[in-house]
Amino acid sequence: MQVTKNVHILMMGKNTDHAIIGIRKMDCDVAHIITSTEMAKEIDYKSMMDEWANELGIKTGGIHTIPNSEMFSTKATAKIVEAVLSIVREESNQPLLHIGPQDDENDKKINSTKRADEETYCEFFIGFTGGTNLMAGAAVHAANVFSATPYYIAKVPGSGSGEGEPVTLASIEATSFLS
Repeated sequence: MQVTKNVHILMMGKNTDHAIIGIRKMDCDVAHIITSTEMAKEIDYKSMMDEWANELGIKTGGIHTIPNSEMFSTKATAKIVEAVLSIVREESNQPLLHIGPQDDENDKKINSTKRADEETYCEFFIGFTGGTNLMAGAAVHAANVFSATPYYIAKVPGSGSGEGEPVTLASIEATSFLS
């Protein structure tokens, strides 16, 4: 039996209103946040994620931080792709392209805990509404690298801050070209 797990990875900055819209309107089983280390000190993302879990019945993933010195540098795209890769490895029990350092012991542990009659397939969604323009571009790039669905929360004219509609972009699915 195959079970699908929908994993949302959200780029986050000061404005957080958009985040719950995508989680509510698109299926979500677990949510992760990528933000700057400095922003994570300023905003209590953990409490916000706990509220989502209580209200919507989703699992809270991690808060993945990148220092401002790297977030606003030539390393930004690589750091965001690296953060997305760590989430993909954490959530997925599917074979992955090995990009970056491999963790063979962790891979063995993940595969040994899987029941023989159940296979979980992860569908990844990357919300790029929050954060900086550089984060958004890197998030869309990461979505294409990992065959995830990138999405943006578009404002609905005349609505309040808690309203919006997810707009998904087609994935280029770069990994399928490589295989």
